Amino acid sequence: MSDFDTPQEPTFGSAADQPLGETLGQPFGEPLTETLDTSTPDAAPGRGKRGWIIGGAVAAVTVAGAGAYAVTTFLGGGADVAEALPADTLGFVSVDLDPGGKQSIEAFRTMRKFPSLKDSLNKDLGDDLKAQLFDAINANGDCKLDYQKDLAPWMGNTAAIGALDGGDANPLPFVVLEVSDEKAAPAGLKKLAACGDTDPGEENWVVADGWATLAETQKDAKKVVGAVAKGTLADNTEYKKWSEELGDKGIVNVYAAPDAAQAMVDAVNQPGLLDAGAAKDFEGFAATLRFADGGIELEGVGGADKLTETLPAGVGERVGSLPEDTVAVFAAGASPEYWKQQFDDMSERTGSDLNALSEELGITVPDDLVALLGDSIVLSVGGDINIDEIANSGDPSSVPLAITLYGDPDQSEPVLQKLVDGQPEFDGVVGWDRGDDRLVVGPSEAYRQQLLDGSGGLKDSASFTSVVPNGADVVTVFYIDFNGADNWLYTLAKEADPKVAENVDPLSAFGLSATVDGDVAHLMLKVSTD
Repeated sequence: MSDFDTPQEPTFGSAADQPLGETLGQPFGEPLTETLDTSTPDAAPGRGKRGWIIGGAVAAVTVAGAGAYAVTTFLGGGADVAEALPADTLGFVSVDLDPGGKQSIEAFRTMRKFPSLKDSLNKDLGDDLKAQLFDAINANGDCKLDYQKDLAPWMGNTAAIGALDGGDANPLPFVVLEVSDEKAAPAGLKKLAACGDTDPGEENWVVADGWATLAETQKDAKKVVGAVAKGTLADNTEYKKWSEELGDKGIVNVYAAPDAAQAMVDAVNQPGLLDAGAAKDFEGFAATLRFADGGIELEGVGGADKLTETLPAGVGERVGSLPEDTVAVFAAGASPEYWKQQFDDMSERTGSDLNALSEELGITVPDDLVALLGDSIVLSVGGDINIDEIANSGDPSSVPLAITLYGDPDQSEPVLQKLVDGQPEFDGVVGWDRGDDRLVVGPSEAYRQQLLDGSGGLKDSASFTSVVPNGADVVTVFYIDFNGADNWLYTLAKEADPKVAENVDPLSAFGLSATVDGDVAHLMLKVSTD
């Protein structure tokens, strides 16, 4: 909440004339109105295409907020957007351009490692991100606003796009903007609404309690504000549960209520496009993008009741036993019952003919494939991979690339043999070795034997642990070591553009991992720097 000496009465004013759903959909490739009908009987006819500039601005901030954070202020902290949202909000995406405290320190520490950003961080740029955003809007349209005069005096640092249960199959979308000066905000909102259009249309915004709330109609905006008065999302039990599981918030935050998935299914209203069964099982989700440990991370949490039945133990241990110099790895585990169900669901949803696929592959689908996949798959690339050699040599036998299939070799090996026999192109290229609980498949015999040994130390690698903090407990993981194989990323970038190489050189590793702790699933995406 913004600081005010006395509460202000809600203020109503002119609004924009483009439907909210259409504008907010643009940064994501297609209008939301194609999948989410936001029309209401109160909407004014003949709306133009320029008025909802503030909606587009907020959406653009949300998409670009992380990358542009380097040019924002490093003091204080933004308002808690959950206090400006109704308790029954279906979901929101918010951006805090001034998170302050630890986040500011971590952001500065991380961004100054990149030459293209270091100079900017030494300047007093203040709220430059918002200024640059509106300068871009001015340059690409008929809107000629003066940021310092028309916007800076009243716009805060926090914004969110959300949706409220509208009481029917169509959620009510809205935008909230933190307001630093309620008295100055109406004039600024009017200029935004009239920007590029002499007839701004009906009134559809409300300023109250340190926030500007915008919706497609003023009636909808009042509805959102009225719902906030009855209770805020900050006090919602489900929201607090997932927020606590998530921990420290960052610069971009996401929340979806348990009812959000079903609301999406109802709004799309296209049978088969979304999994209605999964929507009913959805328990809620929260995520945040934040700076940490000299890098950046995206963490998400959600319900895992159904996952515990299908995820076998041991994936983390198997990944951890890979050679310490492993350049890349993807690993995932699932029970045979899960694999079979996925094939059955795919056939039902897409109308795939599994019998035809069986004939083409020379095996029985799904039974043989389930036997081949076992309970976990590990795809790995060794540290002595030579990209130039691969590009210039037609002999794959030295390429340290392999797929390790964990399960019962007595069941999986006959299936693999039938696949190779039925595909002539595999002859002389695909080889495998057998262990007690696995098949290791790949072109290099030396690398296959190294993997069978299983005495590697990836679990203790500083590069790996920097981006996969809970490696022993992962059920799925994707990892890339940017410094491995003689600094392969920098080498490739330097051949393309030396300036690009300078800016990728600080990158150390990338990790995407999932763990399950009781009935809670955790997703972690991390990028570390040297």
